[in-house]
Amino acid sequence: MSHTLKERNQAADIFRLILILMVVAIHVNVFSDNPVLNFFTVDGFFRIAVPIFFIINGYFFEKNVTDVASFKIWLRRAVVLFMSWQIIYLPLYFPFDGMSGQKLVVFASEIIFGYHHLWYVSAMILGGQGFFI
Repeated sequence: MSHTLKERNQAADIFRLILILMVVAIHVNVFSDNPVLNFFTVDGFFRIAVPIFFIINGYFFEKNVTDVASFKIWLRRAVVLFMSWQIIYLPLYFPFDGMSGQKLVVFASEIIFGYHHLWYVSAMILGGQGFFI
């Protein structure tokens, strides 16, 4: 194994994979044909995935961000990730049918604050700043 790569926590990786599958199941409504199963899984148990992701991120943040220099590196990476996805999604939200005043305000706010589905990344950035300060 290369000395430049950090060792991976395989248990955490497997757990994250399970959580990812739970989030995907929520978004595709995997058990929509069975209301009872859907209620207990998609609308119930699977909803713990995102809070657990925040806990895992907080754990690794606290473990790896130990000083101002490492915080700046983390923040730069998180902002680049957020802005990259903002740019990728930009064409999907551009009002091609004309730019009225209201559409301009909505479009500008989406660029500044992020698209709804990027809420996790922006919350992670805000939480990291609050945690570090």
